[in-house]
This record gives sequence, C-alpha cells and structure tokens, in this order.
Amino acid sequence: MDSTYRKSHYLVPGQLKLHIGGPAYGVRAAIITAWNPQSEQLSPWQNRKRQRRLFRILDANGYRFLRSCCGVNAWWEESLIVFTMNESVAVKLVRQFGQKAFVYLDGRRVWLVYA
Repeated sequence: MDSTYRKSHYLVPGQLKLHIGGPAYGVRAAIITAWNPQSEQLSPWQNRKRQRRLFRILDANGYRFLRSCCGVNAWWEESLIVFTMNESVAVKLVRQFGQKAFVYLDGRRVWLVYA
C-alpha cells in the first residue's frame, strides 16, 4: 500500500497538485478523507455519508478546509485539505475514520504519515 500512497496525486482543483516528498508551497495543512476505511472500497453512498460526518466535525471545530481529491490510476477518493490542522489532531481524526494514513504539509514538504 505504501507505493500506492507515494504514487498518488493529491489535488486541490485549480490550486495545487501535490506528491509525497514534493514541495508544499508554503501551505500548512493535512489532507484527510473518510472514504474507504482500511483501504476497503465502500459504496459511493456510504463514502458520501462518512465524508459528510467529517465535514460536520471539522465545521464544529472551526477548521477551514477545501474539497480535494487523491488517487492514482483507477483508485480515486474525495478528500479534504484542512488548513492549520496539526499532525497530532490529524492522526486522531483519521484513526476515528479508520484510515491508515494521511498527507501532511509542513509548509516546505509533503509527507505521508501513518496513523
């Protein structure tokens, strides 16, 4: 699975195209998703329901975020780029949604972080 994460594209439509190990262009954020926990593909409606729950949590905690997407080849998922979310908060949140990893931007570089 590690190679899939590293080959994936992390896109913020009209703004950023990111890759693990590449530049973060001064952005500090976490890219997270509620889609397909433990890399097990769920139905579109299940993924949308999970993603709406993630939206509500982020809204309730005052985070600013944008829709994004990530993937490679035939595997693409909706994701969110959450600005100013620190790494430890992101770890807790992605674990809550059953995710194996997330992408972290420290302002200089794009990192893959396992939860």
